[in-house]
Amino acid sequence: MTLAVALLALLVALFGLVALVAVYARVRGLEAGAGAGLTLPGGELWRADRVLEGVKAGLVAGGPHQWRYVLAGPTLGMDLVLLGPESGRDPLPLVETQVVDALSVLTGRWAA
Repeated sequence: MTLAVALLALLVALFGLVALVAVYARVRGLEAGAGAGLTLPGGELWRADRVLEGVKAGLVAGGPHQWRYVLAGPTLGMDLVLLGPESGRDPLPLVETQVVDALSVLTGRWAA
């Protein structure tokens, strides 16, 4: 293996590691504006801000529709968005704690 190929492989590995750490930090809620994680029997549940602008952001403020939820298990990660008034649907008649309780019983498994 030439030195150039070895350096290229090292850069690719380093870039991949940096990207992985950035994704991990975002999901773990280490970024400003992200919520805290919840340990579940089958994995973990996190919440993060949804990117909504103007009127749509106002329609979901203070409720469970303002978040995107990330459910992660040992073999699967799911990004869950509860569509509500920002998309023309009625809001869920639930407070956020009820939504988190409902989502916390979900499990996922990737099978080949």
